[in-house]
Amino acid sequence: MRIGRASGVLVRCKPHWGVARPLEGRGASRVLGERHVHQAVQFFEKLAFPEAPAPSRPVRSTSSKPAVSINAKAVYVGLVQDREWLASQWEALHVWLLKRHLRMLVCPLTQIAERADILAWMEAPLTHQRPAALSFQACVAVYDPRIDADDFRRAVLGQYRQVLTRRTATVSPS
Repeated sequence: MRIGRASGVLVRCKPHWGVARPLEGRGASRVLGERHVHQAVQFFEKLAFPEAPAPSRPVRSTSSKPAVSINAKAVYVGLVQDREWLASQWEALHVWLLKRHLRMLVCPLTQIAERADILAWMEAPLTHQRPAALSFQACVAVYDPRIDADDFRRAVLGQYRQVLTRRTATVSPS
């Protein structure tokens, strides 16, 4: 190990160290040897960076007047279509979330914390007003409005208990 000065700071370095990192508990820095620094600088100087081409025409400043005329009727029709698409996808999102949670509840690879979150999601209190978005009650209502969320929850939890019973019976021999 040799002791030297680099940029006015006393440092300890070995010629074969390839990275700069602090010495443990010393507050000094390990640095590359002068030869390695010189080689690194020469490497970057040899790289040919292409010059950015000048713009072919001057860039205009933005103005308050749009470059293209806006057809208000077409914009309105587009917004109505977007709203309809959003409504259809909103329903699909509720159905997807319900199916995903039901699959994950019985999947043996699902973590215990994830199962606890799903069970808490299912056991959230039901409301007589409009249910919260993406709640269990809302997902069941979007999936099929004829299904009672409380009856469905009891049926799912009953099936889940049976799956757990079978799974524990196969894991622990009797």
